[in-house]
Amino acid sequence: MSCKKDVVAQASSASTQINKIVYYRWNDSAGALQIWTAKYDGTAKTLINISLPTGMEFDDDTLPKLSPDGTKVFFTSLTPNVGNTDRDIYVVNIDGTNLTKIIDATGDDEVAIGGAY
Repeated sequence: MSCKKDVVAQASSASTQINKIVYYRWNDSAGALQIWTAKYDGTAKTLINISLPTGMEFDDDTLPKLSPDGTKVFFTSLTPNVGNTDRDIYVVNIDGTNLTKIIDATGDDEVAIGGAY
């Protein structure tokens, strides 16, 4: 009888540090919130150019979240309507492309992002 144990070590993507933060910044000249990234030490500040549909704006009550691999940003948006405000969750690539609504909260429903893991 023979016992053989093969072990393969793999790097876990969950343990990889990307050393970035994501944050909102108010732009006075544009009169709007913008989403930015930076390294943990505050260097390499980068604006994520996101083209929101007409009538939609970033929801500053819920902060944007960066995906664990740093390739996507999740955020909530506001679509002001008569009598209420719809808050939905969107995802966009870190370069501002491929804006996609992933959670639709209609009517008086509100949503908030807890995290992106």
